[in-house]
Amino acid sequence: MIPLPDFVEGHSVPGIHTTHPIEPERNLKLTVVLVPDAVEALGVEAERHGDSRTDVVNRALTVYAEVMRLAGTGRAAVIVDTDGRRLRVTAEVVS
Repeated sequence: MIPLPDFVEGHSVPGIHTTHPIEPERNLKLTVVLVPDAVEALGVEAERHGDSRTDVVNRALTVYAEVMRLAGTGRAAVIVDTDGRRLRVTAEVVS
């Protein structure tokens, strides 16, 4: 599992909801251009869970990194739905 940032007391940004406080010395502010499908998914997931868009992107990148790590070892991730159905998530590492 990829570790998430540790909590650092006293670091916050007014108006931004985040489950992981801002750590100016460790965080990266980045501008990206999202395709329309990604914009829609970002909005839907943020609203569905009451999270900030930053939190959704951070979680997505963490999951992506883990899937790619597993792919690099020839393994795959498995997502289990609430009804027990399993979805195998694989990726190919291209060099």
